[in-house]
Amino acid sequence: MEVDDCAGVSVSWRQATNSKGAVKADDSTRAGADVTPWIVVCLTNHVRKVLSFVMETFGMQTSSEPLLPQSTITTMMEEAKHICKDYTYQRLSEKDMTKKLPFGGCNSELSESYINAGQVLEKMYPRVYTDVSRKIGRTMSSAGIVKATLNDVLNILFRDSITWGKIVSMFAISSSFAEECVQQGHPDFVNDVVDTVGGFVVMHLVEWLVKQGGWKGLDSAFKENKDVISPTFLIGMVGAFVGFVTVTISFIVELR
Repeated sequence: MEVDDCAGVSVSWRQATNSKGAVKADDSTRAGADVTPWIVVCLTNHVRKVLSFVMETFGMQTSSEPLLPQSTITTMMEEAKHICKDYTYQRLSEKDMTKKLPFGGCNSELSESYINAGQVLEKMYPRVYTDVSRKIGRTMSSAGIVKATLNDVLNILFRDSITWGKIVSMFAISSSFAEECVQQGHPDFVNDVVDTVGGFVVMHLVEWLVKQGGWKGLDSAFKENKDVISPTFLIGMVGAFVGFVTVTISFIVELR
């Protein structure tokens, strides 16, 4: 029995030795195949760790769950779009330009405070909220340009802080964009202006707005007598004006 075992071992050793080259080649090929997915896994894990670190460092959300209920986010976005439409309709109705708009005015109570506040803002600084595209050196020649430019302007406007004055200013700026789209022969781009405002609210303003009590939170800053402005609101308006001047200057500098 021991002889047979030794013989078997001897045969196995010779077979292994004779096929050494083939086995080595096979192992090399297999190793090369195994290394590639291993490297991919390592790189993927590393990228995930880096992204997680960056997002946590800047206070960004790392989970797939929204911080607010989706229904709340959707409602805030739709209300923002309604306010933007009403504000735009009101602005263009004063210039007999509503026939070219792709929508009518809802004239909702929610929009009333923003329209009244915006009219005060525009009367205070009549040269600020007109000819926006000329100020920043762009024409409303395509939907892509309209959306990208408005989004850039709003990003700069809210870069340092969020105030009710700047919120009202956002609608004033957006309605100016919409007006210039119509003037330049592209009334269909007005919907892109509205959608950009809705998207910006979801990405940057929704949490702040919810903490302030939603869109109705403006009512506490703007009195029932539309001719009287509270000190707090006046400060917000001045902040919006300064913010928009900063937007214009900064945007021109960034474009160059």
